[in-house]
Amino acid sequence: MARKPNVFPSYLLHKQSGQARVRIGGKEFLLGQYGSEESRIC
Repeated sequence: MARKPNVFPSYLLHKQSGQARVRIGGKEFLLGQYGSEESRIC
């Protein structure tokens, strides 16, 4: 049986810049400083 795709994208750290990132549909989006309230809300 095939595995279901994850509903929520993973919250990851972009090491070079220290920013939070997510990957949606094969594209990466930077959300702001990793761990900040602003990046968690996006």
